[in-house]
Amino acid sequence: MFRQLKPRILCIDDELIVGEMLRRWLEATGDFLVECETDAFEAVDSLRMFKPDLIIMDINMPGQNGFAIARQLREEPWLCHRPIIFYSGIADAEEAALRAAGEGPTEFLQKGVPLSIVEETVRRLLAERLQLYGVFKSAGGPHQSGNLPAKQRPIEAR
Repeated sequence: MFRQLKPRILCIDDELIVGEMLRRWLEATGDFLVECETDAFEAVDSLRMFKPDLIIMDINMPGQNGFAIARQLREEPWLCHRPIIFYSGIADAEEAALRAAGEGPTEFLQKGVPLSIVEETVRRLLAERLQLYGVFKSAGGPHQSGNLPAKQRPIEAR
């Protein structure tokens, strides 16, 4: 019998307030365990230790951008299929979305979208991953997640 665990999410953003805002929103649902990382170089070590089911990441960060980190992730056999949400304030959102599409299972969200849209995207990507692989494989071993259906909260207009 599998123990139910919450899906793990790693937020990588050089602005601590952005990661904390996402962490608070997503953890308030009771459905997710969220860790935040502000250093792009340390993020790779955090990925290995935390073993997230999904990654939310900024694009423009000092030292290493989100696309470079995504390429590194796609080379790791145990991370290559993890969905990534690029959550960025980059000026050319259309170009960023096209580039993000070339980095494996990804989405692009412009910073400033309602947090309910971020949550909806997280739930959809995790549900797709669950449907493809049947179980999550996180630090606690294989587990099923019964926590993915959306909460009965109104979705704000896009």
